[in-house]
Amino acid sequence: MPTKTKKPTKSLSAADTDKYANFLDSLELIAIAAKSCSFHLDRSGYMQFRRGTKRPVRVLGEQSQVSSIKEDHFDAEVRFSIGLAAEGAGEGEVEKSLSLECTFEAHFHTGPSPADIVYAERFAESELRVVLRPFARQLIADMTTRMGIAPIFLPLRFR
Repeated sequence: MPTKTKKPTKSLSAADTDKYANFLDSLELIAIAAKSCSFHLDRSGYMQFRRGTKRPVRVLGEQSQVSSIKEDHFDAEVRFSIGLAAEGAGEGEVEKSLSLECTFEAHFHTGPSPADIVYAERFAESELRVVLRPFARQLIADMTTRMGIAPIFLPLRFR
């Protein structure tokens, strides 16, 4: 299953690791919100997968970013996407029969510590996914069911 996840670009030193741990300890989750959602179903194209004409493979994506940062708080978001590709299709050959995208945003206060863009970005690229993925998993399963197709579940972990 291909994914579009970013890996942190550099390791933190021992001192920075301690500072990052303090940053994490200072975080207070204030709000989680669905920021945007988009769903598309071409029923006849999708039914080719259901009839066994083509075998579907899920193509998953996650993209995270810090969307806003101030002295004592920041917002970060993760965009989740899922599409279908025929088994054996080349990279990027996603079927247009089913596509789903949703973006969730979280608002955090940093307590007495000032918000640090480096630590906020590292948080957005790692721990934030664990916080927001259950919301995306529920929304995608619910919306695919409402589309009149078998529910699609996001895996617990993207590879």
